[in-house]
Amino acid sequence: MGLGDGGLRAVFFDAFGTILNSEGLHALATGLILERLGLEGIDAWEIHDRWDDLLLELWHSGSFLPTAEMFKLTLGLALKDFGIEVGSGELYEALRLLVEVFEDGARPYREVKDVLAFCRDLGLKVGVVSDADSGMLRSLLSKHGLTGYLDFIIISDEVGALKPSEKIFEVALSEAGCEAGEALMVGDSARDIEGAKRAGLMAVLLARGESLELRGRASGVLLEPDMVISNLEELKGPILSLVGRANPASRALWPLRRVC
Repeated sequence: MGLGDGGLRAVFFDAFGTILNSEGLHALATGLILERLGLEGIDAWEIHDRWDDLLLELWHSGSFLPTAEMFKLTLGLALKDFGIEVGSGELYEALRLLVEVFEDGARPYREVKDVLAFCRDLGLKVGVVSDADSGMLRSLLSKHGLTGYLDFIIISDEVGALKPSEKIFEVALSEAGCEAGEALMVGDSARDIEGAKRAGLMAVLLARGESLELRGRASGVLLEPDMVISNLEELKGPILSLVGRANPASRALWPLRRVC
């Protein structure tokens, strides 16, 4: 789709995996949780992978749960699949440990502040649109000095909708004061791309140094990103070409790396 008459006016970023590096933290937390539960003999990677699969299924079910409840429910189901029954109190303790690992370990990627500042200097509205625990994400953004680079933060727990629901993107557009065709979403998951495209936004897929598998799709139809990048710095050229362009008839200006 093309831009609106006013050109590009807003850029939205996903949080974890896009501006915040959380690689390996879920797996680390899984091992610590099993240790805390006295289950050191259980393969942590198998539990982690099953937990992750159940999370993806729930994300794409169309149902909404607060992030903490979603992680608690799916952890209990993952453990049950391996014949392990745990109580509600133990699951809440596991969640506390998970949040602790993310709060201690998540860090902004090296280029994030520079890219956010670049967008703001161009007069663009800049926001975060994320499926996350509200308290944890706001704490991390503040802790690492990112809040000042953002015009708004839209979080699933506060909106009552998970990606790829269009609702969370519609709230972001309202905050930015622009039309869907004037906004760009940047994220590292299929949920980011499908939700943004359904809502009418342009979408950039961030695949950091790896071949990306678009698993857990919300529908049988793949909504391809408009662009694929491996680093946020690669956004600068395309954003410059889009700002103020009333009729960008061709995306040949964009250095596309299409998903095969």
